[in-house]
Amino acid sequence: TENNKARSEGIKDARLRDDKCQQAWSFHNNLKIIDNSTDFNDKLKKVIDSIKNYLGIETRNEKKYLIEINDNVFDTLKTIECVKVKIKQTYLKTNGSYEMRLRKKTLDGDSTYYVTIKKNYKGNEKVVTEEKIDRKTYERLLQQREIINVVEKERLCFVYDDKMYKLDIFKNKTCLLESDSNVMVPNFINVIKEVTQDDNYYNINIKDDGISFIKKDKRFV
Repeated sequence: TENNKARSEGIKDARLRDDKCQQAWSFHNNLKIIDNSTDFNDKLKKVIDSIKNYLGIETRNEKKYLIEINDNVFDTLKTIECVKVKIKQTYLKTNGSYEMRLRKKTLDGDSTYYVTIKKNYKGNEKVVTEEKIDRKTYERLLQQREIINVVEKERLCFVYDDKMYKLDIFKNKTCLLESDSNVMVPNFINVIKEVTQDDNYYNINIKDDGISFIKKDKRFV
């Protein structure tokens, strides 16, 4: 508060507002959290590095894990105040040089629509462009192109120990956890294996009749 007259809250209120802000943005595709583990100059460097990763100036490093879901995971997630988003991804046929995906995201009954293009560049590196579109454009693209796969999942977005996680539960009960490469998996989650580079667990290849790794058919509500 010494250098900012607009700041009036104490430490407790500041933490509360910070938690609410994280929760409000937790479903966003590119939320990054910069913690207080370093001094201010290093925090600025982390911010710049995150922006570089998003713009493709540096390679984005994310890890993906196949996990086992049980009652303990659901019970813990209920205490964290997750944001639940329903996602429907429709993959359209292309000439093979790129991947085209339509995405419908539904939060609290309201849907938003996106079209995403992924291209390979210099080996494994991918160039991703994503554009928000209206419902009419979404439906028109569905009619104009041949559909090669449709993937439906529930995404639970949550912050744990100031780190951002995305937990995807697919229609076939396959469960994948995504996080930054330098982030540890929460101790309440049991990892079956890392699948970051496994083509079988790319969304485009996941089918409704895939293998189930969920112990009980219990939904997160």
